[in-house]
Amino acid sequence: MNDEPRSEYGNKERAIFFVFAFWCTLTFSHGERLKSVFLFRAFLFLQLLTFSVHAQDSESGEDVSPETTAYEVLDLMREHVVTRDQVSWRVLKSDLDNIERPFTRDNLREALTLILKRADTGHTFYKSAVEPKFVMQRKFECVATNTYDLPIIPGHIGYLRVNGFNAPSEKAKLRYIKELHDEINRQKGNHVNAWIIDLRYNMGGNMWPMLAGVAPLLGNGIHGYFVKPDGSKTAWGTYDGRSFLNNQFMIGIKENLVRDRSLPIAVLSSEQTASSGESLLVAFEDKPNVRFFGKPSCGMSTANRQFNLSNGATLNITTAKMASRNGKLFGGRIAVDEPSIRPVEDAIQWINTVAEQ
Repeated sequence: MNDEPRSEYGNKERAIFFVFAFWCTLTFSHGERLKSVFLFRAFLFLQLLTFSVHAQDSESGEDVSPETTAYEVLDLMREHVVTRDQVSWRVLKSDLDNIERPFTRDNLREALTLILKRADTGHTFYKSAVEPKFVMQRKFECVATNTYDLPIIPGHIGYLRVNGFNAPSEKAKLRYIKELHDEINRQKGNHVNAWIIDLRYNMGGNMWPMLAGVAPLLGNGIHGYFVKPDGSKTAWGTYDGRSFLNNQFMIGIKENLVRDRSLPIAVLSSEQTASSGESLLVAFEDKPNVRFFGKPSCGMSTANRQFNLSNGATLNITTAKMASRNGKLFGGRIAVDEPSIRPVEDAIQWINTVAEQ
């Protein structure tokens, strides 16, 4: 969830603008001959405004030392990271104190790597416009070693590939959801009696459009939780085509959905299925008509929260683990029911076997 957008100009810039407006009024009051004076004043105004904005940016980010940033990250991690009870923070701070001074950007990368490695979430990351631009400690290699050829799927089985999604605009989110809903409805019209949901390429992003997109196959209700170290949990799920977090709808296209709970659903997973992609695995977990095929997921079945740092960078801290609706706690790789190097074929075979029973 992002903060509300705020104006990039502050009180100082507004004051400059009003002075400029008054100045222009004086210029135009003396007639057309003073157009050149007006243009010159406009040029001066733009230079002054640009200098003011750049100065403000410098004050808010560039003047923050790498050393200050390192300890700011340490403090935020100590307070919020999901593994905070497993880290010796006093020892970690001592190790930061012993990093060679003066503290350069290279030292900052060293410090960030040390902090993230000790926290050992495999999901927390630091992102900045300047070096170090990206620092993340990974537990597993989550890049697939192969691509997947899709065999011919029998007409009685629906197939839905759900890719990762991370576009920021509301319009793009709704378009993504609508495309998934339309594809589900199109195949329903062909009277399919089972589904294959392909998450093998889903490397994550924004889970709320993804969840809303597959809502017609999930049905209404709670599908999972975010669980913090103290045991407190936050419910999430879908209702009438929309995703929700606790009592708040996140996004979706409202539809009155009636799901046939008896239809077999095969969910395909790979080592590429990560983060929000794994949340969809969690959503389908514990359902009697569902079976997972392929390979265990990447191992980021956790929730991140974004913090804005004083230097202008962002720190996405893993603050909770995912859990299924029945309370099964994750946090790492999600196992499959049927390990397979040919998951589509094996899923089809399972679906046909179930249909014969």
